[in-house]
Order: sequence, then structure tokens, then C-alpha cells
Amino acid sequence: MATMEVHVHCPDCGSLDVIKFGKDRHGRQRFRCNDHFCDRTIFMMDDPDWWRFEEVKKQIALHLLSGNGIHQTAHNLGLHPEFVNRMAK
Repeated sequence: MATMEVHVHCPDCGSLDVIKFGKDRHGRQRFRCNDHFCDRTIFMMDDPDWWRFEEVKKQIALHLLSGNGIHQTAHNLGLHPEFVNRMAK
């Protein structure tokens, strides 16, 4: 199964050495930069709704246009079938 990856980088140093660091009180994912030279420790993505990224939409469209159904597309991309169905409309 191929899953969709979203690469999170530190907004200060640009490092990809980032780990999840809990959620804020609104349920938004927090991240921590693991770069030892970076002063930034905790941050959130500018757009917490990662599914809005154009790449995810493109991947869904490519799978559906190549003849895969909703469930197969969801399985291949590691997404929920209802989500794929909403994005396909």
C-alpha cells in the first residue's frame, strides 16, 4: 500500500527532522524541530488541514482517472473512502 506523505519542515531552520508533539486545545497537530542548532522547538503547520494540499487532490484524481474505484484509491493512498468520495465530487 502506497501512502500519501506530507513533509513537514521547521519554519525557522527548514529542517525535515521534525516529530509530532501532541495537539493544542483546538485539536491541531503540534510539531517539534529536532535540529540541535534550531532555537524553534514547537510549532504548527500554517494550514493544519493537510488534505487541502493540491498534491493529495492530484493523486486522488490520477487514481480515479486510471480506473481505480473509491475504495481502491483510498486503500492505495492510505485515506478514508468517505474522504476520497468527498474530494472526487
